[in-house]
Amino acid sequence: MDASQGKFARLIVEGTESGTTDFDTPSAADKERATFATSLNGAIASIPNGFTMEMLAVLVGTQYKVEELASELPDGYGIQGYVLDNAVTPEGRPDVKSDPIVDTVDEGEDPHVEVRNLKGFGLRVNKTWMDQDYMADREPTYFAVYTERDNRLELVEGSVRQLAFDEGTLYWYYQTLPVAGTMFEDYAIYEVSVVNPVVDEDGNVTSYSSINHVVDFGQQETGAPFFSACGTCLHGAVAQFVCVFFRTSLLMHLQVLSYVAFCR
Repeated sequence: MDASQGKFARLIVEGTESGTTDFDTPSAADKERATFATSLNGAIASIPNGFTMEMLAVLVGTQYKVEELASELPDGYGIQGYVLDNAVTPEGRPDVKSDPIVDTVDEGEDPHVEVRNLKGFGLRVNKTWMDQDYMADREPTYFAVYTERDNRLELVEGSVRQLAFDEGTLYWYYQTLPVAGTMFEDYAIYEVSVVNPVVDEDGNVTSYSSINHVVDFGQQETGAPFFSACGTCLHGAVAQFVCVFFRTSLLMHLQVLSYVAFCR
């Protein structure tokens, strides 16, 4: 904390004056002098996987909070939780807490918080209206996740979502695939027409009378996916799509493959 400026400021140590902000292929020296931006109140962003961020010369009695915002995570990642001061359970496993860490710096102690993330499966659809620049409002639209196997579509339970006109994007995150026996390329996002939807405060459609796929110009047919796991993008007169996929390797580690499809 720089008291003279009344805000958090980067501590300049000899040899760190030009800290790197490129973390794609950092050298050992780059890792030692990495620079992260902070907000006025000390919020820190863009910390890469495996890096440790230290705040030095924090006054005893300072209260702090460590929280990773789900909205700031890359697509396909979730938050497992937080481990304070390398705590372990009676069984010897890391004591991972689901809630953000809120604590106070005590004399003679140097708090250590580990933030644990998990790789899962992220699906996102971004809808762009061609006339949005001169339309004040529209009725909300609806999207849902389906599986496509053996030329058969099946709705993924609980996946129907409402998209408000002023939002433009929907995102689904699954820690594990929601349907047993499927692969990620079996999943697709469809725009749907929903009759009598009941929508909660988070935009999830909790009940409806009927549901239908929507294709171009409002027609009701068997439909076509706005997103598919092979990166295909169809019926693009109304939407733009960014798709991020995660696949398992032979070692059962999840690896990321990214596809971007722009539909005009």
